[in-house]
Amino acid sequence: MDLFVDCEIPALDQKDSLCVKSDIHEEFYFEGSGIPDIQAECYFGESEIPKPPEPYEFKKEKRDHPMKMIKLIEDQKFDGSWELTEEISKILGKSQNEIKTSATTQDVNVWTTALAIAFLRKYFMKQKHEWEMIEEKALNWLKTRDVEGKDVVQEAMNFLST
Repeated sequence: MDLFVDCEIPALDQKDSLCVKSDIHEEFYFEGSGIPDIQAECYFGESEIPKPPEPYEFKKEKRDHPMKMIKLIEDQKFDGSWELTEEISKILGKSQNEIKTSATTQDVNVWTTALAIAFLRKYFMKQKHEWEMIEEKALNWLKTRDVEGKDVVQEAMNFLST
């Protein structure tokens, strides 16, 4: 249980819960009204303060859940690539081991980046205007890597279909 303060400011005929005790005086003053040091009558009580939400969990959501797209975009590295992390594997709906063993290139980040692009294309095509620059950056990064002559994005699309 946390302490809350409910305040009435008779001069302003206003109620608020932003009163604090002054260190100098044994009186309480209203904060946040834009008017400094207005004396207030404050009543104390106990109340449950809501806890912050838990980190977003992807396991139970559909593959095309919008939070997956947002989180995938947030996880793109500055250079345009994605690293294989537990969170990325949850978004993609595949285990890290499945992703590693299915990689069609030596560099797992190349494969993870291709999977991220394929995931956006497969599940969020209607929102392409929101991620097309993200995709462009990732494709430019892939062009700088040895993909061994393969169309890794198409292979990633096939893998996501299994």
